[in-house]
Amino acid sequence: MHHALGNTIGKLANGIVDTPVLTAAKSNLRNENPLVIGIATNDGLSTSLENIGKLISRKNIYFIPFRQDNPITKPHSLMFEPSYILNTVLEALNGMQIQPILLWFPNNFLAKLKKVWYYILHIEKLWKRGVRFTPF
Repeated sequence: MHHALGNTIGKLANGIVDTPVLTAAKSNLRNENPLVIGIATNDGLSTSLENIGKLISRKNIYFIPFRQDNPITKPHSLMFEPSYILNTVLEALNGMQIQPILLWFPNNFLAKLKKVWYYILHIEKLWKRGVRFTPF
Protein backbone atom coordinates (compact mmCIF):
# COMPACT_ATOMS: atom_id res chain seq x y z
CA MET A 1 0.00 0.00 0.00
CA HIS A 2 1.57 3.26 -0.99
CA HIS A 3 0.17 6.70 -0.44
CA ALA A 4 -1.58 5.36 2.66
CA LEU A 5 -3.49 8.31 4.07
CA GLY A 6 -4.19 8.90 7.76
CA ASN A 7 -7.72 7.52 7.35
CA THR A 8 -6.42 4.24 5.89
CA ILE A 9 -3.68 3.96 8.53
CA GLY A 10 -6.26 4.49 11.30
CA LYS A 11 -8.66 1.92 9.92
CA LEU A 12 -5.92 -0.68 9.43
CA ALA A 13 -4.52 -0.08 12.92
CA ASN A 14 -7.95 -0.53 14.48
CA GLY A 15 -9.18 -3.47 12.39
CA ILE A 16 -11.77 -1.59 10.35
CA VAL A 17 -12.11 -3.19 6.93
CA ASP A 18 -14.51 -1.25 4.72
CA THR A 19 -12.66 -0.78 1.43
CA PRO A 20 -11.17 -3.18 -1.13
CA VAL A 21 -7.65 -2.01 -0.25
CA LEU A 22 -8.13 -2.70 3.46
CA THR A 23 -9.74 -6.07 2.70
CA ALA A 24 -6.71 -7.04 0.60
CA ALA A 25 -4.33 -5.81 3.31
CA LYS A 26 -6.10 -7.77 6.05
CA SER A 27 -6.23 -10.89 3.88
CA ASN A 28 -2.53 -10.51 3.20
CA LEU A 29 -1.76 -10.28 6.93
CA ARG A 30 -4.10 -13.18 7.77
CA ASN A 31 -2.03 -15.38 5.44
CA GLU A 32 1.15 -14.15 7.20
CA ASN A 33 2.47 -12.34 4.14
CA PRO A 34 4.37 -9.08 4.49
CA LEU A 35 2.48 -5.83 4.00
CA VAL A 36 4.52 -2.82 2.88
CA ILE A 37 3.06 0.60 3.64
CA GLY A 38 4.05 3.99 2.23
CA ILE A 39 2.74 6.81 4.41
CA ALA A 40 1.39 9.97 2.79
CA THR A 41 -0.59 11.92 5.37
CA ASN A 42 -0.92 15.50 6.54
CA ASP A 43 -1.47 14.48 10.16
CA GLY A 44 1.28 11.88 10.64
CA LEU A 45 2.88 13.74 13.54
CA SER A 46 -0.42 14.55 15.21
CA THR A 47 -3.67 12.59 14.92
CA SER A 48 -2.26 9.58 13.01
CA LEU A 49 0.90 9.17 15.10
CA GLU A 50 -0.67 6.70 17.55
CA ASN A 51 -1.96 4.53 14.70
CA ILE A 52 1.39 4.58 12.93
CA GLY A 53 2.98 3.42 16.18
CA LYS A 54 0.48 0.55 16.45
CA LEU A 55 1.29 -0.61 12.93
CA ILE A 56 5.07 -0.31 13.31
CA SER A 57 4.94 -2.72 16.24
CA ARG A 58 2.84 -5.34 14.43
CA LYS A 59 4.20 -8.49 12.85
CA ASN A 60 4.47 -8.59 9.03
CA ILE A 61 3.89 -4.84 8.57
CA TYR A 62 6.80 -2.92 7.06
CA PHE A 63 7.08 0.77 6.30
CA ILE A 64 8.79 2.44 3.40
CA PRO A 65 11.12 4.95 5.10
CA PHE A 66 9.43 8.32 5.49
CA ARG A 67 10.15 11.90 6.50
CA GLN A 68 8.38 15.15 7.13
CA ASP A 69 6.97 16.32 3.84
CA ASN A 70 7.84 19.96 4.47
CA PRO A 71 8.88 20.80 8.04
CA ILE A 72 8.30 24.53 7.57
CA THR A 73 4.88 24.78 5.94
CA LYS A 74 3.47 21.33 6.83
CA PRO A 75 4.95 20.44 10.23
CA HIS A 76 2.69 17.42 10.87
CA SER A 77 2.88 15.93 7.38
CA LEU A 78 4.70 12.67 6.59
CA MET A 79 5.60 11.29 3.18
CA PHE A 80 7.34 8.07 2.22
CA GLU A 81 10.50 8.24 0.11
CA PRO A 82 9.81 6.54 -3.26
CA SER A 83 13.46 5.65 -3.87
CA TYR A 84 13.23 3.14 -0.97
CA ILE A 85 10.28 1.12 -2.32
CA LEU A 86 12.24 -1.71 -3.94
CA ASN A 87 14.68 -2.15 -1.05
CA THR A 88 11.82 -2.07 1.47
CA VAL A 89 9.96 -4.81 -0.41
CA LEU A 90 13.10 -6.96 -0.65
CA GLU A 91 13.79 -6.57 3.07
CA ALA A 92 10.13 -7.27 3.92
CA LEU A 93 10.27 -10.52 1.96
CA ASN A 94 13.14 -11.50 4.28
CA GLY A 95 11.18 -10.43 7.37
CA MET A 96 13.24 -7.31 8.03
CA GLN A 97 12.30 -3.64 8.34
CA ILE A 98 14.66 -1.45 6.30
CA GLN A 99 16.50 1.08 8.46
CA PRO A 100 16.37 3.90 9.15
CA ILE A 101 12.60 4.07 8.99
CA LEU A 102 12.49 7.78 9.82
CA LEU A 103 14.55 9.85 7.41
CA TRP A 104 15.93 13.31 7.88
CA PHE A 105 14.89 16.32 5.80
CA PRO A 106 14.38 16.09 2.03
CA ASN A 107 17.56 16.02 -0.03
CA ASN A 108 17.23 19.62 -1.21
CA PHE A 109 16.00 21.02 2.11
CA LEU A 110 19.45 21.86 3.47
CA ALA A 111 20.43 23.55 0.20
CA LYS A 112 17.30 25.71 0.39
CA LEU A 113 17.93 26.50 4.05
CA LYS A 114 21.52 27.48 3.27
CA LYS A 115 20.30 29.79 0.50
CA VAL A 116 17.77 31.46 2.82
CA TRP A 117 20.43 31.87 5.51
CA TYR A 118 22.74 33.48 2.94
CA TYR A 119 20.04 36.02 2.03
CA ILE A 120 19.33 36.77 5.69
CA LEU A 121 23.00 37.47 6.35
CA HIS A 122 23.23 39.60 3.20
CA ILE A 123 20.18 41.66 4.21
CA GLU A 124 21.62 42.08 7.71
CA LYS A 125 24.88 43.44 6.26
CA LEU A 126 22.96 45.88 4.07
CA TRP A 127 20.87 46.98 7.05
CA LYS A 128 24.01 47.70 9.08
CA ARG A 129 25.27 49.87 6.22
CA GLY A 130 22.10 51.95 6.45
CA VAL A 131 20.22 50.50 3.48
CA ARG A 132 16.49 50.48 4.24
CA PHE A 133 13.85 48.48 2.45
CA THR A 134 10.36 49.61 1.62
CA PRO A 135 7.44 47.22 1.99
CA PHE A 136 5.57 46.14 -1.11
